[in-house]
Amino acid sequence: MPARRGTKNQANHGSGQSSKKSSALKVTSASRQPKTVPAAPKESSKANPPATTSAELQQRLLDIFSTALNARLTPSLPSLLQEIKGHLFARDFEKAFGKAEYLDIYALRWSPGRALAYLDIFQSLSEHILRIRIDGNSVEDAGQEQNAAEPRSGDDEALGTASSSLRVTCLGGGAGAEVIALSGFLSHLNDGQSSTELPSTARLFQDLDLTTVDLADWSDVLDNLKTHIVEPPRLSVYASAARKAAATPLLAASSLSCSLGTRDILSLSAVELRAIVRGAQLITLMFTLNELYTSSVAGTTKFLMTLGAVASPGTLLLVVDSPGTYSTVAMGGREEKKYPMQWLLDRTLLEQKERNEDDGRSWRWEKLVTEESKWFRIPEGLRYPIELENMRYQMHLYRLL
Repeated sequence: MPARRGTKNQANHGSGQSSKKSSALKVTSASRQPKTVPAAPKESSKANPPATTSAELQQRLLDIFSTALNARLTPSLPSLLQEIKGHLFARDFEKAFGKAEYLDIYALRWSPGRALAYLDIFQSLSEHILRIRIDGNSVEDAGQEQNAAEPRSGDDEALGTASSSLRVTCLGGGAGAEVIALSGFLSHLNDGQSSTELPSTARLFQDLDLTTVDLADWSDVLDNLKTHIVEPPRLSVYASAARKAAATPLLAASSLSCSLGTRDILSLSAVELRAIVRGAQLITLMFTLNELYTSSVAGTTKFLMTLGAVASPGTLLLVVDSPGTYSTVAMGGREEKKYPMQWLLDRTLLEQKERNEDDGRSWRWEKLVTEESKWFRIPEGLRYPIELENMRYQMHLYRLL
């Protein structure tokens, strides 16, 4: 089960994107404060204004993971984690993600920290994401014109109308970090916590319509997490009446739609990829693209070119991956050379201008934001039963012209 096909760059855990920790993990009480690691040197980047995520919201996201996956917090957890790490290190993804308990444990161990980092990223990009509403849903207008002959089943609003849904396609997003982070992002916006200066009447999305694509079958994990997103948090029987009254779901059940497609990303035809990204205002590749390149440079280049041809103008593409030498791709056979993932990505998206054979439309992406290397650090004071890790990453945001 190669990670290239939607299972996220798992072999890099503990080297590159996250601070190194002891390989022996302890199952701790939920009240134990997670350990932190020494600060890394500051690195230059094109940073956006800092996010304003509250500690209360961050703790709420961690609580969803620990409550939803509580059944896996057993004395056998450390040994099972070592089994998964061994399979990942050996790049035996079929074994690493071949058992339901492995999927639960992976989501319990690695997805929470990433969810906090992703929430921070979405917050830092909120002006670009919210601009979709200001611009009158131009992505959906184009999606309706492009797919007029193929209506999308299940939509509560026709493409091209002023939809209140934030529609996101997560390629390689089965392990739960994206759905939790995006749910937190939407909740954050609707609670009026956003620091953006966009008009409040036009900036809010009311619903989240999320499509994930992954090779592993994460449906049970996603269904479990979704249940706890749309249910009020579980409180102690001794909680005050005021606290019980304030205990509301992160999102209403009617505000969250989440579906999973179990597919090999690089095997998708243009027709299949168009159906997956149709109407999406945001497409994400979170710790997935480097594995795609590692598996097949030619296949990944073709996939990215097809994505540009089938997505609607105005669509945002967010790529997050390990930084620096942890995301290099070997090419050239005997005269092998290593190229940065970012260079290959920009070369495909920014320097090539292809014509869509279906409608004659030429396409090209523009880069809106780039961060070559950045740290997300787990804030002090958050509670989680397993030690979490800081995350180092590169990030690039593009818009389809």
